[in-house]
Amino acid sequence: MPAADTNATGDAGAGARRVGYYANDMAASLTQTITGPDGVGEPDQNSFGLDATGRISQVTTSSNGVEKTKETYEFGDGSDSPTAISTVTDATGGQAAATSLTRYVTFGSLGMVASLDSAGVSYQLGNLHGDTVATADNTGTIGAYSETDEYGNPVTPVEIDSSVGTGRYGYLGDAQRSGGLIGGLTLMGARLYDPASGRFLSRDSVYGGNANSYTYSVDPVNGSDTTGNTTAPIQPPAGAFGTVGLGLVAAGLTIAGVKIISGTMAAFGHIVPFPSDKVSKSGDNYSVYTIWFYPDPKTHSKKVWKYGMTGVGASRPNSQLGKCSKFSRIRCNFTWVKEGGLSKWSARALEASLIYAYLKVHKECPPGQNHRVCT
Repeated sequence: MPAADTNATGDAGAGARRVGYYANDMAASLTQTITGPDGVGEPDQNSFGLDATGRISQVTTSSNGVEKTKETYEFGDGSDSPTAISTVTDATGGQAAATSLTRYVTFGSLGMVASLDSAGVSYQLGNLHGDTVATADNTGTIGAYSETDEYGNPVTPVEIDSSVGTGRYGYLGDAQRSGGLIGGLTLMGARLYDPASGRFLSRDSVYGGNANSYTYSVDPVNGSDTTGNTTAPIQPPAGAFGTVGLGLVAAGLTIAGVKIISGTMAAFGHIVPFPSDKVSKSGDNYSVYTIWFYPDPKTHSKKVWKYGMTGVGASRPNSQLGKCSKFSRIRCNFTWVKEGGLSKWSARALEASLIYAYLKVHKECPPGQNHRVCT
């Protein structure tokens, strides 16, 4: 895989990446040679070990043939999301070898919400896409913040308290998809994923799981493929999503150049109001939906026309399809982001966050959005 087709590591002498595979098509090794200013090339390598069920259970990182770290995964169920990772750091530069253990806490549909190591508890704050975007300690102090685009490519990191990034898990961190491999690749279930090209490095073992055998989700804003086999719609966690995914909204922070003012999200000259505490937080009869169309039916790439909320079922989105079709000149459809189970406040907060996520990517409001919710 040519270096130009990956997330550049920042090394001018970064060479092509080579991937080795086991007989079951799971990744066995990932190698890249970095040529330094002295003209000498040093190969970096990730080696992957499998457990009896075929899951990746060990990741070893080496440089120029010298082992640097070895991570061993512990599992508590049949998934490939570890409950703990033991890391052995080899002795280098006069430093003694060290072993550390990090445990991970998951909470229902929120996924991974905290990690615990010798330094204490670190709360992992996720957004509605399922990315871990920040960490916080027991006092609520933000220790690190990082962002990616919808494909997982890093956005210029923000430094808070001299920390950069959220560690092992960032893009789709709620599902514990491990990044930080050579070339910026991500362990995405059964396959290695390259955010720079938006493609997997090996064929999909499930026919029809994605648009073709190598592509990632054709709509990575609203869908993801955390298994490496099949794209699934991203479902915001029910009920409690506001406590984690939206916790930063009310924090009064300036993050990545976006000013968060009194619960209102602002970017690129647009404002997305966040619901006030006066909006009812009781009840569960509200839903949130997306109205969309295919600009080019051949590509099957959806274009969002608007996000909306309703307390009267499908009648509201159905009543808006004609206006969308008049705009797009082709048939429009709607899908539920979350059907039922939301209070009015939760639905409004989810709608606002989806609009804001769209705004951050496209630098404009969705074309059919009411000016009261995106000005």
